[in-house]
Amino acid sequence: KKVGLDLEWAIINSTGASGASATAREMRGFAYWATANTGSTATVAATALGSSTGEAAVNDVLQSLYDDGSPANTIMASSVNKRRIDIWTANGATRYVQTENKTLTSTINVYYSTFGPVELMLHTMVASDVVYAVDLDEFRISYLRKPKSYPLAKVGDSHRFQVLTEATLEVRNPLAIG
Repeated sequence: KKVGLDLEWAIINSTGASGASATAREMRGFAYWATANTGSTATVAATALGSSTGEAAVNDVLQSLYDDGSPANTIMASSVNKRRIDIWTANGATRYVQTENKTLTSTINVYYSTFGPVELMLHTMVASDVVYAVDLDEFRISYLRKPKSYPLAKVGDSHRFQVLTEATLEVRNPLAIG
């Protein structure tokens, strides 16, 4: 489980290293590809994300991804930013309420933009100062060695083992994230 969580963190937050003579190579994750793709990034103050300005900035990124040929199908956000995006329903959006259920939903799970539906994904490993719009079909994990555990020397009653894996994020289209 720990290896899987470490791999997930690296896929989202790793900025990579080039592998110079004194530095080991590291995988580049969404954090690298989103900033390297300057044609598909927008700058907006974090507090403004819940406003129409923030919604416009997200739509600018969605448009840029659409124009680049990879329309986003997912927006990944931290809990703070997901709550800010949920405010968009209060900015004049139409709400559908069923009075029989006696419930009011003020969360957005699918955002319908001009560029198609986009699923909103709440993710604990996304930093609170970013929101990723991504076409997940253009990314996958590639393994050189799939995770496998190997036993180590037994000490007393303990069972020791190590888990080895070699993986990287395969990026089929570097313009598929903003």
